[in-house]
Amino acid sequence: MTGERSWRRSRPAHSTDRSVVDSGDNGRAGPCGLQTRAGVLIGYRSLGTAARLGRVGIGKPIVVIMDGTLERYAGEVASAMGAVLGGRLVGVYLHGSAVLGGFDARRSDVDILVVCESPIAADERSAAAEALGDDRLPCPAHGLELSIVTLPVARNPTARPAFELHVTTAPDDTKVVDGHGHEGDPDLVLGFAVCRQAGRLLGPGRPASEVFGRVPGELVLAQLRDELRWGTEHAVGEYAVLNACRAWRFAVDRVLVSKVDGGLWALDRTSVPERELIQTALDRQRCLPAAGLAPAAVQRFVDQVMSRLPEASPTP
Repeated sequence: MTGERSWRRSRPAHSTDRSVVDSGDNGRAGPCGLQTRAGVLIGYRSLGTAARLGRVGIGKPIVVIMDGTLERYAGEVASAMGAVLGGRLVGVYLHGSAVLGGFDARRSDVDILVVCESPIAADERSAAAEALGDDRLPCPAHGLELSIVTLPVARNPTARPAFELHVTTAPDDTKVVDGHGHEGDPDLVLGFAVCRQAGRLLGPGRPASEVFGRVPGELVLAQLRDELRWGTEHAVGEYAVLNACRAWRFAVDRVLVSKVDGGLWALDRTSVPERELIQTALDRQRCLPAAGLAPAAVQRFVDQVMSRLPEASPTP
């Protein structure tokens, strides 16, 4: 496991205790046993169906339905970054499940990429980290996961993109990582790819399709394979199964979708035992009553998907 993976994924994927019922009160646990600080489930219209129909792509309009609380929060993050970076700010971009679908404030992070014209100084990195802290800017979801990168890095993706700063505010994984002198963050590969495909610009700035360069398919596949290996070792079963489904989907048609949409796509392409496993994973992901997932069955399914993925050996 890489050093980058150890700091980036130091916490396990969220558990799903369905014995707890969401009361709707602020700060109470939801049906997945997770904290819902805003007291609401924030919903998005899934873009997976549109992607399957070819309606999501570079330069194509994307409509995302956001809860007002999260809309304001995202705007405040963009404003904070504008105050720190000034005229060097290229744009602030929402990505992850918030634009692909499947976002659930009880278990999802708010994923944001910030792009600036050039490297930022130490005092700017400190100011950005302070402005984004949960005490200053409380996140109405599980937490904020934000990275700042330069425009040349965003336009020229590599296997380990350099970054200026990484901030995570989830209560079980709060951290600030200075990217200067760091080898880079391989997790940014998928972030760049999603931003180019479906990223949403928050506030003024350049369209994502003009900022993020095309991410070679072999880089995406290499990172998806790494995600699958990590998931079987550290994540809950539904995360591993549905992440395998979305990786399989990308290998077939080079479209990145949410874990839920990946699972729905895979249902029609599997035999009965696999189909039952995927359906159970979908129910658990959506906090519906469901049986447990046998680790051996999860590992077997992930191994099958891994065998379907083309080998990729990108150059760092």
